[in-house]
Amino acid sequence: DEVRELVYVTGLASNSLAVVSVADPANPSVRCGVSDTTYMEFARGVAFDTVRNLAFVADMTSNSLAVVPLPNPPPPPSLPSPPSPPPSSPPSCSDTVGRTLIDTGCSKADASSCSSYFSWKDEAAGVVRLCRGPEDGSSKCTRSLAYGCLPPASPPLLPPLPPPPQLP
Repeated sequence: DEVRELVYVTGLASNSLAVVSVADPANPSVRCGVSDTTYMEFARGVAFDTVRNLAFVADMTSNSLAVVPLPNPPPPPSLPSPPSPPPSSPPSCSDTVGRTLIDTGCSKADASSCSSYFSWKDEAAGVVRLCRGPEDGSSKCTRSLAYGCLPPASPPLLPPLPPPPQLP
């Protein structure tokens, strides 16, 4: 039984059937068994019905087939848990790329698209608020802080225009 990692084994000399767990192949363990000298004398073959939990054991001496009900096997082994996602990286200045600068705090940003906005907490110190959320049960955006950010470059100053020509 591949799903439950069980093997059904007949014992020719012991007139028996054993159900062996091979979940740990290095340490197989007998889960249950039955011995019967009348119906399984020199038991030599077995088939198993996983739906009805019935073993069919061939008897060599009487050329008969014994139908053996077995207890419900243990549930299939648990699958390993999927790996945990990697921890999220701390907010960084590059997270402002593609976001719109707002002059109000994140709590006043449009809650339907929080992650589209950022604002300066302290432009001189390079601290920005990255809007995110809203958190469960809230209708407002929350924020994370990123440090060491440079303000956007100011547009270059153009030289002054010459005065307009004098009309005669």
